[in-house]
Parts: sequence; structure tokens; C-alpha cells
Amino acid sequence: MKYPSLRFVLPLLVLIALGVVIASENGLLGIFIVPSQIIINIDSPLNVTYNFNVGSNYTLQLNVSSPLPLDAFWYTLEDLRHDEIVYQNILFTPNTTFNAVRWENKLTVYANNSLGEIGSTSVYFYVNVPDSAPVIDFIPDNAFACEAYPFSLAFNVTNLDEDVLDYDIFPRNPFFILNVGPPTGNIFKSSATIVSQELSKDNVGDHIETVVVDDGTFVDTDVINITVIEINEDPDLDTFGAITLYTIGENTEFHDVFDVFDVEDGNLSSGNLSLNVTFSGPILFNIGPNGEIDFTASSTYIGVHDIQVCTTDHALSVIHPNISICGETGLANTVCQSFSITVTGNNRPPVFTSNYPEGLTFVTPGKTDIYFNVTGYDPDGTIPSVRWFYDGVEKQFNSSIGNGSSYTYSIQCDEEGQHNVTSRLSDGFLHNDTIWRFNITKVSCDDGGGGGGDAEVGLSCIFTPGCEAWSNCQNLETAFGFDEINRNDYLVVKKNCTLLNLDEEECGFQKRGCIDIYSCNQKRDFFRQNTVCQYQNPTCFDGVKNCQGDNCELFIDCGGPCDLCKTCSDGIQNQGERGIDCGGPCPRTCEEEKALLEKEELKYTIFIILSILLLILIILLIINYLRILKIKNEVGELKWYQLMGIKAK
Repeated sequence: MKYPSLRFVLPLLVLIALGVVIASENGLLGIFIVPSQIIINIDSPLNVTYNFNVGSNYTLQLNVSSPLPLDAFWYTLEDLRHDEIVYQNILFTPNTTFNAVRWENKLTVYANNSLGEIGSTSVYFYVNVPDSAPVIDFIPDNAFACEAYPFSLAFNVTNLDEDVLDYDIFPRNPFFILNVGPPTGNIFKSSATIVSQELSKDNVGDHIETVVVDDGTFVDTDVINITVIEINEDPDLDTFGAITLYTIGENTEFHDVFDVFDVEDGNLSSGNLSLNVTFSGPILFNIGPNGEIDFTASSTYIGVHDIQVCTTDHALSVIHPNISICGETGLANTVCQSFSITVTGNNRPPVFTSNYPEGLTFVTPGKTDIYFNVTGYDPDGTIPSVRWFYDGVEKQFNSSIGNGSSYTYSIQCDEEGQHNVTSRLSDGFLHNDTIWRFNITKVSCDDGGGGGGDAEVGLSCIFTPGCEAWSNCQNLETAFGFDEINRNDYLVVKKNCTLLNLDEEECGFQKRGCIDIYSCNQKRDFFRQNTVCQYQNPTCFDGVKNCQGDNCELFIDCGGPCDLCKTCSDGIQNQGERGIDCGGPCPRTCEEEKALLEKEELKYTIFIILSILLLILIILLIINYLRILKIKNEVGELKWYQLMGIKAK
């Protein structure tokens, strides 16, 4: 008797473990015993390097297998470059996909069986992506800054390679670039800020600035027009504080000049400023055309005379339409100052009523702010003035003590030793002093703080140099002959040229000007304003970022006097791009590449669906065949053949 061949079934039983699991769950394979040892094979990904294009998803197949039936699978993916867990304990069905990360990956697959036992296995693989260009995300075409205020504009750069980026802005001064670093939570972005010192009247107008960012291989640029809006600055009016005169003897006369100056309108002699004086009692004096005062005291004027002096300038001749963003109107400004003249036959010194700190001797660490405050009065009725001194040098003047006078001293880093602050209360003739003496313990400038950001003078002031671009490389001997470098710097540069094996013809130097952007007034010289360079006639093909005359290259051999730099935002298909500013080294994916990727994804989706349908069909066939075998065992051979419609031979 011949039986149907089972050769086509046996390979399927070996390859399709899932059918066996289902059959065993139905009690069809109860004769088999599942061992407790768990074996997991990761068929994909393998321990190899996978290559992807810039801007694409790093999607990989996740295929696992096991010779034994397992209940569930889950995986964890680790980013070894950044020591981070990307996905943790993600349940999956074999033959699926997942997104890897760039550079080093570790994938660990876990599984358990019906006995509750858990096993795992890991694979290490590498995702390689070609280097891409940094891309400035967004800088507005136009921005406004205000005279008498500093400027700040932050921007981000897409930095998929996580390179150390070099930022620059041309021309430099009054605007500079601060590299802030990656923003919190996004390693593929870098941040920088366009900054300036307090802008002056000389900076008013349009500044067309080119922002440059490069990673050593690729470069991106953007242009911004920063308009510095002119404001009508208040005129500066100096007054005298408290003045005391006697009716007889010495100190009966007062002769002085009101000092008035306005940035836009000049002084009193220009005729553009007015000066008005108001007396609380009788008129003591008249003001001359240039602010002169002449007054002689007598018994007629005994008492305290409060005086207010006001000056008014002119409105700006041209008022910018956006001046309101500076909190200004551009119209005429009036500034007033008050002081007093006391005429007396018997003068007494003013008196302090309180002082802070109460202790006049103390110890304080460096790099901190010390706050001082005094209140007081004059027994003769004069409103006393207050002068503040640090180590004998006047730092602040208040023409009237009013309800009190305050002064804050910001201790610089590296400052130490014995120091003092004096508050002087004066009626213009007699005075009284309060003196604080304190010892500063040294704090290094390197302690605390960081680079960039919003620095303020005092505790949080971070020295931030703003330097102009290096000048064109000059031959040292020629420059010294024309007095373009002093002797001390000449000797330093010459020594460094010797160390670099540069002969007299090649020995060159560059210079630049630098400022302390936040005016921290640190006592150390942080500015490197001369440097050695190898002198040669600069060209656009010498592989060096240099200057030709007053025109400097933005990147190596491009920009400035050379051809425009190739970037991912220049509207030109260049530097290996697959389209205009997309593909190749550019992070942005081209539309045709997107269509191709979508087509490939569709093909892959169809393949997965067909594979699943085929697997279901195979499982059903296996189950059906096993059911037939079970019937055969139960009803006997003859009856089984009869049920199948096969005649026994």
C-alpha cells in the first residue's frame, strides 16, 4: 500500500515554526516537548556598516528567528555615540522594521517562552552617512537696533554632523558673533548670537552684514541688513550739588558755569540749547549766554534757596518711522537738575542718620556685588549732596541726597586685598564722611561662568572679546620699517617665526582690534591682537583663508575678492548636490528623491503584505494536514482512506 508523499511538508515544518506553535496549542503535537533553553538569532541587522543618504530615515529590517517556539519579542536600541537609550522594551513581531541612529548602534532583542523564561542577544552595527553642510535655519533680511543700546539677535544652525562650527560676521565691529552652543535637547542644532556693544551715534544707519558658518569642509552664509535707529539723546546737564555761603568774610561769593552738552546739538554756544532757572525765593543771579553764574551772598539772602535748572534740546531733523521700538519719539527733550544755595552766618556740617552695611569693616569674596546706602540731612536746612569714592577715586555723584543715596560696587575677578568705600555728605562747604573698610578674598576668573550668553557687569559678567578680522598678512621686516608694529611686538613675532622655521621673507604678522563687548573691565589682557602668519602673495587658489587688500575671503578661497562660496542656500546646483540646494551634502531632500523613496516604500509595503498572506496560507495548510493526520490515527487506516475517497490496494 502506498501513502501520499510528505516530502513537501517536512521543509515547511522546519522553516515555519509558527505553524508548529499553533498546532501544539490545539493539542495536535502534544507528543513534542519544548526545551527550556531560549535561542534568538538576529538575522537583520547584522554586524556591518549600513550606508544612507543625507536627510533620509535610517530604516532597517528587524528579522529574528529561533529553532524553538517563543511567545513574545521586544527590543532595546542604544545610541553608543551619545550613550543614550533610543528605544526601550519595544514589543514587535518578527520581520518588521525600525529606525536606527547615525554612527554606533547596539540592538538587543529579548524573548520569552511559555514557561516564562527570558533570553536575549545583541548585535552592534554602524550607520554611515556622508558629511553634510551646516545650514543657517533663519536670519531675517532686516533687523533694527537702537542707538545707546546693545544689539542681540539669536539664530540656529542645522548641524547634522555635530561638527564644531566656526562662526563669523563681515564686516566686524560694531557687530560680532558669539557661539552659544547646541540648544537644550537638540544635538543636531547649534546656536549663535549676533551681538554688539552699546551702539553710538557713529553707528546710526544701515549695516549690511554677512553671517558665515563653516564646519571645516562646507560653509553656509546669510545676509542681514541691521539698521541702527537714531534716538534723540538727553542733553547732559551738570550742576553743583549743595552750596553754602557766608554773609561776611571768606566764602561769600559763588562764580561758576553751568556745563551743558548735547550729542546732537552741541553746547550752549551753539545756540541750539535753552537754559532756564527757577528759584524757590528771590532771584539770586542771572545766567550768562554760555551758562556763567555770579552771586555774592549778604544778610538779605539768609536762608536755604532751592534752585532748579532745566535745558531743552531740539527734535531730530529726521525721525526714523520705527523709532518707537527704541522707546523714543525723537522729539525735543528737557532735562532738569536741582541744587541748593544756603546763605548763613554760622554753618554746621551735615549729619548721617543711617548707613548700610551697618558694620564698617568686613570680609567679602571677589566676583560679587557690594551694595551701600546712606541717609542724612543738614541741620541748617541745606539739602546735602553725596559723593561716593572707591579707594579715594570718585565713582558717583548725587546732587541731592533726597530720601537716601545708594552705590553698588562690582568686585572683579582676581581682585583682592584691603579696599575702602567712602560716602561724603556735603553742604558745599562742610562735609561728613562714612568709610567702609573691607578685605576682598581672591576668586579666580576661571571659577564659574561660561562663554557667551547675556553677561552683565558684576557677579555674572563674563569677559567676551569682540575682535575685528585679522588684517592682511604683512612681511614683518617691511611693516617694522614703516612703523606699523612696535618693537616689543616685533621681537615676539620674530621669535615665533624662528620657532616655526619661517625665514625673513616668509615671516609675517597680522593684527586686529578688539573690544570687551560687555565691558567687564577685567584686569588681565585677554586680547591677542598680533599673530604670526606665513607671508605670501594671497590668491584665490592658495588653499588659505586670507585677504587681498582690504577685501577678505569668507571661507577658503571663496567670498570677498574670490568667487562666491558654494552653499546649500545659494540657489545653485553645485558642490555635489542632486538638485538646487538639496541632496548630496545638503540636509534638504530633493523632491525627486522624496518621490523615489515613496515608491520604494510602496514596493516594500506590498512585499510585506504578500509575505504575510503567504505565511498565513502556509500555516493553514500545515494545520489542515496535521488535522488529517490526527483523524487517521483516530479512525484507522481504512476508514481514513475511505473518508478521503481513496481505494485501498
